[in-house]
Amino acid sequence: MFIQHIKRHQEPLMNTIAIASPFTLPARCGNSILARRMQQGLHERGFTVRLFNAAQDDPGEAASLQPDLIHSIHTLRPARWLDRLFSRCHAPLFVTLTGTDYNNLDGVDAHHVTLERYWRKAAALVVFHHEAREYVVSRMPWTEPKMHIIPQGVSAPVSVPDRSSIRKEYGLPAHDIVFLMVSGIRPVKNIPFALEAFQQIEQRLTNVTLVHVGPELDSDEARRVQEIGKKLRSFYLLGSKTRTDVEKLMAGADVFLNTSLHEGMSGALLEAMAAGLPVIATDILGNVPLVRAQHNGCLVSLHNNQELVEAALTLSVDTAQRKALGAQGKQRAIEDFSIQQELDRYHTLYRKILQPEVTDICR
Repeated sequence: MFIQHIKRHQEPLMNTIAIASPFTLPARCGNSILARRMQQGLHERGFTVRLFNAAQDDPGEAASLQPDLIHSIHTLRPARWLDRLFSRCHAPLFVTLTGTDYNNLDGVDAHHVTLERYWRKAAALVVFHHEAREYVVSRMPWTEPKMHIIPQGVSAPVSVPDRSSIRKEYGLPAHDIVFLMVSGIRPVKNIPFALEAFQQIEQRLTNVTLVHVGPELDSDEARRVQEIGKKLRSFYLLGSKTRTDVEKLMAGADVFLNTSLHEGMSGALLEAMAAGLPVIATDILGNVPLVRAQHNGCLVSLHNNQELVEAALTLSVDTAQRKALGAQGKQRAIEDFSIQQELDRYHTLYRKILQPEVTDICR
């Protein structure tokens, strides 16, 4: 009987996971892409996974699943949805902190009560890098035993389309140096900062184009971007695009640009690295783990866009440097940020919560 008990204990469990995300596809943003990647990858690893949009779906549907684990991507935006869910079921909570839910722990924030309530309730908290872990733990030391690091994952493009045909397909100048931004349009992405810098860049170079891809998530910010964009000679605001479109545009661009005020870890920046693009990014907590100065790109100050102007001018005229930085960034993305590693770590951490005897390898 003892041997039979051990055998049953070692059989794999088919656990049901409810993932709550503030955005889901077709709205293309970091949270929606991470949620779908996890849904598909964890399903392949034997979990039953249901994905719920916390802004649209009925939490009663999640409760009816009787999930073994509830995984929230982001803390604040799904909070009300989670309140309603936890009034109907009781399962361990797992939270991935994606950036905007922890970026203001130094100030007095009305959201702190919600953050602390859900972080104390959670069986595990995940951040994308050591810098984020250190930041949160230094402000809320009691989170340390729950805190785990699982970097976002990315895969290299399977094929590289012809550059000239891509530019023709999207109406982009054939011979310009194309700078690409990929993000939802909302204040935290700080897109006007880039537009104002490009007003200066265009005064010194005639062969540069700035392209932005992403949905309008804030109507006031979208109007602001449109108004400033009208002052540029060559600015393309392409709106929301499919994953295939974004991959093509990355293959057709020369430099990737991220000017965010805050990031957890930019999936778009990782995709750009995997596509072999050199990157220019603001020197913020979420970008520092990805961008190594003079290795795969440039880090620039949030407080003075002259650094962005100079970095963009340098990469516009130095083809050899663009290629070298892009190649090194691609190698790093493939080696250090694979989707396989990401999903394996989530799998292990799920099992640790559901089967506490499983060894933790995610710290």
